[in-house]
Amino acid sequence: MMAIMMSLVALTIDIMLPAFPQMSQDLQLENENQIQLIISMVFLGMAIGQIFYGPISDALGRKPAIFIGFWVFVLGSFLCLFTEDIYWMSAGRMLQGIGLSANRIVCVAIIRDQFKGEEMAKVMSLIMSFFIIVPALAPSLGDILLEIINWKGIFLLILIVASATTLWFYLRQKETLAETHRIPLSFRNSFKALKEIYAHKKSRYFTIISGFILGLFLGYLNSIQQIVDKVYHQEKYFAIWFGVFALFIGTASFLNRKLVTLFGMENLVKRALTLLAISSGIVALVIAFDPSLIIFPVFVFLVGWMLFLVGIIFGNTNAIILEPLGHIAGIATSVVGAFSTFISIPLGILVGQNFDNNILPMFLGIFVYSAISWIIYHLLVKKSTTALSI
Repeated sequence: MMAIMMSLVALTIDIMLPAFPQMSQDLQLENENQIQLIISMVFLGMAIGQIFYGPISDALGRKPAIFIGFWVFVLGSFLCLFTEDIYWMSAGRMLQGIGLSANRIVCVAIIRDQFKGEEMAKVMSLIMSFFIIVPALAPSLGDILLEIINWKGIFLLILIVASATTLWFYLRQKETLAETHRIPLSFRNSFKALKEIYAHKKSRYFTIISGFILGLFLGYLNSIQQIVDKVYHQEKYFAIWFGVFALFIGTASFLNRKLVTLFGMENLVKRALTLLAISSGIVALVIAFDPSLIIFPVFVFLVGWMLFLVGIIFGNTNAIILEPLGHIAGIATSVVGAFSTFISIPLGILVGQNFDNNILPMFLGIFVYSAISWIIYHLLVKKSTTALSI
């Protein structure tokens, strides 16, 4: 149930990707890159919403916070259904993101209520390995709906799925936060929690790293449909190739459960960051020298490999960040999620808006953001850990 609820975020984003050309035409966009706003605005909404749902879930309980988010999502969905203007569409998508952020924050808090440390990382990886089915299949489902109805039918389906899932949650999920452990809703408590999060250097620095990795992933999401369509002319098979890419992240999430036991969370993140920075840097140099060398099969392999590494990083950073913050899991998840997402949005938009029928902006973004994350780890995380042990 947690996996399906968290996968609503991926469904809302990925099912729209095949509709980009049709939506660009119907919304009469002057620049095709504008359609990327329907992806970026969901992330912006999630960043805004995450500020509130953590404190709300810590004060009122996990279940009420989910229900509040659901009704905000419903409002945004209706706005998307009944507009043909890109700016109102963006507003509706932002509301959808605000609503869905409840699922992202509160579901993690529910898991953290019951698990911690490497056990939490294993549970999150199990959820992610199931969760990945949705982005693997969502574009194909979007393609089918485009053939039967149009892109508005996609919004209607998302609304139906969200309603059914929330009903399931209402009927089956017990409240995991006892009343004795609830924290009154106040700015003072939120500020105290923010100070505590800031005091944990490892949590603070890994939150920044998480933001940069999410930024490169958003850059990939913003660019991938146009790359497959415009650069490699594989528009008829986009849903299939996107599903293949998604399976690389799913494989990483599945394997992470075993790898965590063998190597530990932090060591895995360090190694994945190193490999990601080196491989993307080499690819960016090759593209700058001669982009024709990156033929489509090579492109598929390279994107899959890098998404595999991103999956390893995603599978561990949340658990590392929240490990010392279990007693304020709701607020901590909220603040960390909001901060990392706010970091990612301009980074992802920068990559996507620089698309000019060339794959270099995406790979260059992956290199720059992973390299910065690697530097943050080695100059700040390792240094602070060493100082603490001394």
